[in-house]
This record gives sequence, structure tokens and C-alpha cells, in this order.
Amino acid sequence: MTATAAGASLSATDVAAGATVEADFGDAVGDDAVTVDGLSIETASDLDSVTVDARALDAADLPDGTPALDGAGSVSYVEFETAGFDSEDVSSATVAFTADAEAIGAAPEDVTLFRFADGEWNELETTAEDDGTYTAATPGFSVFAVGSGSDGATNQDGAASGDDGTDGDDGANADADGTDGGEDGSAASDQTVGSTSGEAVVEQFGGSLVALAGLFALVVLAVAGVALGRR
Repeated sequence: MTATAAGASLSATDVAAGATVEADFGDAVGDDAVTVDGLSIETASDLDSVTVDARALDAADLPDGTPALDGAGSVSYVEFETAGFDSEDVSSATVAFTADAEAIGAAPEDVTLFRFADGEWNELETTAEDDGTYTAATPGFSVFAVGSGSDGATNQDGAASGDDGTDGDDGANADADGTDGGEDGSAASDQTVGSTSGEAVVEQFGGSLVALAGLFALVVLAVAGVALGRR
């Protein structure tokens, strides 16, 4: 790390993919409320050089097109300017900083690092360590702000998408299948009833045959009796 008139600079050469470049900025970058303690970068590519210049900013000194972070609390700004690499050359990067939550006007657990990218302030997932120190992972470098998590970020990095509810269609299909099943069940019941009716017809027909056979036997006996009487 090299101290500069505006802040501090991290510089390294011949950096291999998978290497970690770190810098301890001390108290060179910050203001009365926030101090950027250090920066850690893990590379995804072989790089000839890695350079990151860090400096604190006042709201009036924000680059053109970068609005102040909305919110009633005090906000501290810092800018990271890079050279020798792009975002895709970095697999991970972490910013460490110390913040006076009372000076910011936030509860200690609400102190948050924000990054300005794609025309909006993005809230970064910030972890509170001990003694007012914090760490936050960042997907890239630009202008950052430290404020309260209740301040007006328009996006939150890493937020999960909501369920679109399309699973409900599966439920509807299940209901339809259930209805079809009920119809099949009714058909099966009709078949059972048909079989039962057929058995009843067979039983009734069988009973009629027995009655006819008995009647025929009586007629035969009567005729035989008449014939014997004539003799």
C-alpha cells in the first residue's frame, strides 16, 4: 500500500489467477465517521498488474451522474478507481471498514455499505464484526457509500427472486386429474352394477326353469293316474 495525497493506492504486479491481493489502508482513507481499513481481492485471471486507488469523497465531489444516497442520516463516500483489470478478472473482493454508527445516525446492526452501479445505489450484504468494524463483499469497484440500511438504496445485491406461483398450474392439473379419476370411478361402478343385474337375471331365469319342471312332473303324474284308473 502506498499513501497518496488523496488517500491510498494498492498495487501489485505479475498476479496469478487464484492469488489474493490485500492492502491495509490504515487511516489514509476516510472521514470523521468512516475509515476504510483495507481491501482484499482474489483474482480469476493471470494479470500483469493490479492497481486500486482509494479516496474519501464529500457529497459535493461525487462524479457526474452519481446522486447522493437518499436518507436522513449522515453518509460517508469513498471511491475506488482501478487499472490493469476488469470485474470479470476478479472472483471475489471484500472491503473492510470502521464506522461510528452514532455519527452516521444508525443502529450498529444497520450500518451498511452501498455501491453505485448501473445508475443506482445497490445495498451490499454487510457483516458487523467487533468494535465497530464491518466487512462487505462487492462484485466490482466504483463509488461506495456507508450509511444506514434503512437509507434509500434502489436495489439489493444477492436478493432472491420471488416465486412466480407457476406451481399453482400443477395443482390445477392435479385437480383435473382427480376429476377424470372420479369419472373413471363412476364408469367402473356402472360396470359393477351391470354385472350384478346380469346375475339377478340368471337367478330369475333359473328359478323359472325349476318351476316349469315341477309343473311338468305334476302333469305327467296326473296323466299316469288317469291311465291307471281306466284299467
